[in-house]
Amino acid sequence: MIKLKTKHGEFDIKPLSFKQRRELHRMEIEAANIDGEQMDFGKYVGMIDWVISKTIPNSESVLADFDDNQIDDIGAEIYTFIKNNNKKKTKKSE
Repeated sequence: MIKLKTKHGEFDIKPLSFKQRRELHRMEIEAANIDGEQMDFGKYVGMIDWVISKTIPNSESVLADFDDNQIDDIGAEIYTFIKNNNKKKTKKSE
């Protein structure tokens, strides 16, 4: 587990497996709508919900006291943390 500080508090998060990181990558591509000009925000929110469910143990009870916007913020911060860590792994392997 990793302790992650967000603007809404500190959370214990589980790292994603290789398979989960690849699944997340596919969701990013779908949300980005590469062939179009706009992000698909429905798919983006779905991706953030997926990140929350995979990384925060007992996420429903842990996040029960937060409103939807706060939950989106927390998920986005976890997503950003994951993406920044993946970049560090890539640089180490070069």
